[in-house]
Amino acid sequence: MGEVIQNYGLPRRTRFILKKRKAGKLIDVGCAKGSFLNEMGKNLGQQVNGIKLVEIAAQTARERYDIDIFTGSLFDAKYVEDSWDVITLFDVLEHSSNPSLFLIEIFRILKPGDWLFLKVPHHASYQARLFGHAWVGYETPQHLFCFPPCVLTNKLREIGFAKVEINHLGSDYFVWWMSISGWLNYKKNQ
Repeated sequence: MGEVIQNYGLPRRTRFILKKRKAGKLIDVGCAKGSFLNEMGKNLGQQVNGIKLVEIAAQTARERYDIDIFTGSLFDAKYVEDSWDVITLFDVLEHSSNPSLFLIEIFRILKPGDWLFLKVPHHASYQARLFGHAWVGYETPQHLFCFPPCVLTNKLREIGFAKVEINHLGSDYFVWWMSISGWLNYKKNQ
């Protein structure tokens, strides 16, 4: 059931990316257990790779989908400059101890003019307002930063990303489920 909830938004996310880039080399930084990479591999027909800090999740993705997953950090991977057509970074940046350096490395390895798809929790979202301090986007200590859209946009432009678009694809059921669980736990312990 947990994976069904987590994978709920995959078709929508996949369609959105394929409208922007129909082919190319894609890397998903923080690739979880590989479900998104598997979807993109079926649709892109090109090379898909992943990066995951946790070996057990990386191994699960390798075994399930036969996808190349690097275990370690983006910096440990030491990718060649201008080596990726598409980079996806879903719910990862808020965990980084230095988001600016992280984005600079992404910019370095992304081919000029190609696509970074980035998803971060939005503190002004409907769910954040609804669940308050129990919202999963405030998940401390794992989430070190919260990025207002204007701050993130300015940082991306400062680094060199020429075109920045903000789209709200909505959250998946996982965010709702985790936020409801947190809220219920809070109410139970009051």
